[in-house]
Amino acid sequence: MSPQSTNHVLLIRPTEFYSNDQTIETNHYQKPDNKKPRSEILNEALIEFDSFEKNLLDHGIRVTTFLGQKGCPDNIFPNWAVTFDDRSMHIFSMLGENRRLEKSENHIRDLNRTYQTTLDYSKYENKSKFLEGTSSLVLDRVNRAAIKVLLRNGQVNMTMNYLLLKHRVIRDNRSIIVM
Repeated sequence: MSPQSTNHVLLIRPTEFYSNDQTIETNHYQKPDNKKPRSEILNEALIEFDSFEKNLLDHGIRVTTFLGQKGCPDNIFPNWAVTFDDRSMHIFSMLGENRRLEKSENHIRDLNRTYQTTLDYSKYENKSKFLEGTSSLVLDRVNRAAIKVLLRNGQVNMTMNYLLLKHRVIRDNRSIIVM
């Protein structure tokens, strides 16, 4: 049986960190940050990042840390891929053009040392179909269930196709519940 929680996480150490104009409309966690210089925001983010990474390590969680890329202000949140205990990896299509840059060849190559990319939805970005996971897709691996909050109309078919690979789907107007 698959464990519900992981003991190994991927972190992306930010090279830049600020509100992303390309994603702020669809990410309710973001707030405009024009009151502070970007260098100050990055410095605060790096202090929090280092503390978080240390806390994980101190509690026995394995951490793989990659360095983020310039031009990717929310690279710290690597929600462009998901991995599974069978060592497979799925890569998602991303709405923001600068979020797409986060899927660097170097990061994918490094992940492919451990995981095999079995699904890559990146090609759908050119068709304006997106399957990113910004707190809108929750996978319950033990019970093979998922909950998906629909944020944009273009997500519905992509999400349904993805979730139907392994789950039974129940849908209402704002969410998809998968069993």
